[in-house]
Amino acid sequence: MPTKMGMAGGMKNNMMKMMHNKTWVKQAQKTLSSHGARIRTGIYGKKTIDAFRTFQKAQELKVTGMPDPQTLKALDIGH
Repeated sequence: MPTKMGMAGGMKNNMMKMMHNKTWVKQAQKTLSSHGARIRTGIYGKKTIDAFRTFQKAQELKVTGMPDPQTLKALDIGH
């Protein structure tokens, strides 16, 4: 049986694979870049997660590092 850490890491990797090259993810990355993030669009990885966290903290949102509905709303992005 995987440890909690192993399961969390596996879920994170699966989430990253699901969001790779999605149109709305690219749009979110471009918007995050306009807020100062230094990330490449189309590649959903650690830098994008960190950019979401930084944006969420700045906007006083729950810091998850994920593109949750509140974050996408704050970025003015619907998916």
